[in-house]
Amino acid sequence: MALNLHKKLQSHGASLTFSNRTLSKGATLEKAGATPKKNIVEVAQVCDDIFTMVSADTVLLSLVEELLASGTDLKDKTFVDCSTIHPDTAASVSETLRSAGAIFVAAPVFGANPVAQAGRLIFAMAGSRTTIERLEPLIIDVMGRKVINMGEDVKKSPMLKVTGYVSHAGEAKGPSCGPDLLLSNM
Repeated sequence: MALNLHKKLQSHGASLTFSNRTLSKGATLEKAGATPKKNIVEVAQVCDDIFTMVSADTVLLSLVEELLASGTDLKDKTFVDCSTIHPDTAASVSETLRSAGAIFVAAPVFGANPVAQAGRLIFAMAGSRTTIERLEPLIIDVMGRKVINMGEDVKKSPMLKVTGYVSHAGEAKGPSCGPDLLLSNM
């Protein structure tokens, strides 16, 4: 996903700035010309649009805490979280960032790693309509094939993602892939 975005930015004379808790995981990005930073604070100091994808709600909350504790000016920064998080976490992060002058868009994605590498993800985005429209050129035919605009309530897109999981769990059949096994891996 990030490599596709970097290539798109390069074609417009810009580049991607990134961070990862395990910075070596970004070696491919760095070789392609993207700029690594030690942490999200360094990214936010030089970028206006910050995309995140983390493994758990607690990780996202800790990143937001790190940003606030740093004293970095977040006014007019846009944070787009592509993680699968709880709707209440999305609302909490949105309110916290809004209080700091930033914009938050909840944008969980649908699609496995091969789909992401092909730039064919589906983004379910909730937040400011004008912000989502502004971000679409960074997504459509770059990281994803479609944006589903879920409206202003940032709880709606994570809820759609959870509903998608429940729908798949209800369809899971057979002794090796029952709903219990599927749900235990979420």
